[in-house]
Amino acid sequence: ATAILLYRLIRDTISEVAGVLAACFWAFNTHILVFLYKTGVESSITLFLVLVLLHALHRFEKTWRTRPPSLRQIAGLAALAVLVTFGRLDLAFFCLIVGIWIVFRDTPARFYLPFDLLALVIATVSAFVTRLGFAAYYDSQQAVTIMLVAEIVCKIPIFFLFGLYGKPSSGRRGQYLARLVLAVAVGSSLPALVLLGGSAAGVLPVYSRAILLLDAAVTLGLVLGIRLGAVFFGTRSSPAGNLSPWSALREHGRRWLQEGAVFYGILGGTLAAYMLWNQLAFGTPTPVSGQIKHWWGTFTHSIYGTSAGSWLTFFALNPFSEFNAWAPLTTLFSDWHNQLLFPRGNGLGNPRWQSSFAVMLIFCGLALLAVAALSKKSTIKAVVKTGMIPLFAGSWLQILAYNVTGFASAKEWYWLLQPVFLLLMLAVLVRAVLARLGRQAVAARYALWALAAWYGATSGFGYWRDAYALNPYGLHPPGTAYSPVIPFLEENTEPGALVGMTGGGNVGYLMPSRTIVNMDGLINSYQYFEAMQAGTGSDYLYNTGLRYVFANPTILAANPYRGQYVDRLELLVDWGGKDLLRLLPRVEQ
Repeated sequence: ATAILLYRLIRDTISEVAGVLAACFWAFNTHILVFLYKTGVESSITLFLVLVLLHALHRFEKTWRTRPPSLRQIAGLAALAVLVTFGRLDLAFFCLIVGIWIVFRDTPARFYLPFDLLALVIATVSAFVTRLGFAAYYDSQQAVTIMLVAEIVCKIPIFFLFGLYGKPSSGRRGQYLARLVLAVAVGSSLPALVLLGGSAAGVLPVYSRAILLLDAAVTLGLVLGIRLGAVFFGTRSSPAGNLSPWSALREHGRRWLQEGAVFYGILGGTLAAYMLWNQLAFGTPTPVSGQIKHWWGTFTHSIYGTSAGSWLTFFALNPFSEFNAWAPLTTLFSDWHNQLLFPRGNGLGNPRWQSSFAVMLIFCGLALLAVAALSKKSTIKAVVKTGMIPLFAGSWLQILAYNVTGFASAKEWYWLLQPVFLLLMLAVLVRAVLARLGRQAVAARYALWALAAWYGATSGFGYWRDAYALNPYGLHPPGTAYSPVIPFLEENTEPGALVGMTGGGNVGYLMPSRTIVNMDGLINSYQYFEAMQAGTGSDYLYNTGLRYVFANPTILAANPYRGQYVDRLELLVDWGGKDLLRLLPRVEQ
């Protein structure tokens, strides 16, 4: 269903052949199937909902210029955004940008504001990491969070008042540049005064002046780059884009307020109700799994991974880490890079490799922009109609939401917006190239159709071959256990027993005669998480009636379990690298 929606979106906004290629890729590509579908996690339904929302935005884009949308229509889009958010909570940042895209639809702010929010986050985080390094950065989480809030609250209104969300006229770009520099200076000075004053009064953490200056410099560079990009691609000016800030507020402020209240009231109100229910039912407003993984990120070494320790990993561009959000494109670029500069395979992933790969990514990004610029008008049209700007900004805000706060053990199925954006981007690039070919474009389209037919046939056959290999007829007799762990545990534990496993999701689903208790905490209770933090996780499990542990003892001797099971485990059976152990009561000293 998602592949069909992807085809229809690209067919209606870019080209039919590009839609066919994208749909075939989505339906049959090994990376998409293995990491986003085959594991049976929430990504499948969430991706479907993302495409439904993008389709709704496309329909909205076709009608709002001729027929003003009703508040009921805005509420419908907000309801879709709520469904996407509950598919995966980290997509709330994407839905936040979708609201901006809808409410400020008739002003340049719909283009500038998503990028500005992203720029402010990058500037603050980059200033801290540059000044302190990654290890000290994660020790300054409270200071980073406070500064981020101060930066956004202060700078965005100041940018608006200085006219940075209007389109600069061709004859007054010098004045616009001066206003931009002044806006960044004022916007950086105000939060700096608040933060330094709060530090002096002892109510806020101490802030380095070097960090504040670095933040201002990076903000200036990014905000200027955003405006230069807008000038280069030259979007058509809207009437509201030429209004002064106060005139825009008088003319559009009431509508912005009404529509914003409807969209964000529905989205924010539903999230608030969800968090209130969590607090009442589970004792914590946010999912325990996210809190657990942030806790893992505080360890220098952990069996479940650690927080980002390099720039590439921080921005989820490292194909050798769990933070590889832009796969399979980054993996493909990495293969090219390694063949060109590291043919012997030495030093892959080390600092020198990361530096050269970052340079390659920058050049590849510039090359893609150059291709997109071959046909600026059609590129801008396609980008707007497909909602690629909310997708792009939402993708990066999702990535930063993890790494700004020090997250560990990210999974491949976290990254859902990124592959959709990459497919749309490639389709836009194909269209830009075709638009420049002129008379040769007809032959190129026939070639693309031939490519689509060949790719669809070969990839479809590969999908069938893999499905056949995974489901061999008659190979296993009836009654064969879904997992060999199940008969082993049934043989060595009594019915109804509680068995602890460091990660036993499959066994827990497929073994109804025993209760499998998750020991890493990801699908356990908030009380267990608190006990783990206090070093008494084994006591908590014992008090619930758990008497068996099936795990690798080496794992239980490392973080985050270190010290909690000393003298508490008795070996019962050694089974293929894992042990079935008896959990013993604590011996009082």
